[in-house]
Amino acid sequence: MEVLARGQGRGAPPRSADAVRAAETLPSARTRGDTQAEADPGVEARTLFARGAAVVPLALPSPLSPPSHAGEPASLATDPPPGSGVAAEDLVALAADAARRALELCRGAGNGGLGLAPEADLARLAAERLRKPDFDGFAARAQVAPRALMRLALTWAAGGAAALEVLNGAPWKPPPQEVEEGSAALRRVSGGATVRGERVSNGRAGVQLRYGRDGLWYLLVRRFGVWEIHDPPAADPEQLMSLVPAQTAAIVPSPLVRSGVGGSVDHAPRHVAGGAGEVAGGRRRRARQARVTVPDE
Repeated sequence: MEVLARGQGRGAPPRSADAVRAAETLPSARTRGDTQAEADPGVEARTLFARGAAVVPLALPSPLSPPSHAGEPASLATDPPPGSGVAAEDLVALAADAARRALELCRGAGNGGLGLAPEADLARLAAERLRKPDFDGFAARAQVAPRALMRLALTWAAGGAAALEVLNGAPWKPPPQEVEEGSAALRRVSGGATVRGERVSNGRAGVQLRYGRDGLWYLLVRRFGVWEIHDPPAADPEQLMSLVPAQTAAIVPSPLVRSGVGGSVDHAPRHVAGGAGEVAGGRRRRARQARVTVPDE
């Protein structure tokens, strides 16, 4: 029994299977109307693009719309190995966070936090856990003291990366007229103010205003010996004065400051409410304050 390749009759010179397949894929002379089958020489790219308007480019398809919300990560099939220092809930939270940031990028809203420094990114993640019971556990896994991480988280919640820059950034000197605006606001509420660069402070009252490079004022309060940001910034420092703690807002300049009686100025603050007992208590406090110097920073 003799087996012949397709298109190969008896008596024809033998052809390999590859040759047969190649012949079938090329257009035949009968199809092209040529006397001989010839290979397509093609067109050089420079020749094609030189035709200009003669070439009509194909329209690109419209991009797909981003989803309405970020997807939820699937539950882990197994927990991380014991002693790894990685918690399953942290992995799930990171996956959900990555999905939200990717959605922001798809929508063109910001850069997804890709340019954040490690401290700022940690503050961002900690801010999402401020009201969760495992905040201290998260701080331990991040190897940061809970109080220090709380300070960063509160700052991020108040104003994001700009607030962190105000809290931990290097001092700078804004225009004098801007600083004077904050100084006047703080003097009105606390009875005194010290200006150092962008910082307007009343160390005794434990209140400070800082002017950020973003053109906004930030209110800081002293807690456990350090300054903290708890509230969003404002363009007008007067708007922040209503947020000053009540014990500070009750401190006003002495009546001698307001009336100028006797030609002298008494800069010692005192509480105006409470009668003689309060006044006597204020005198004792002033005596203690005279012996203790609180830096304004």
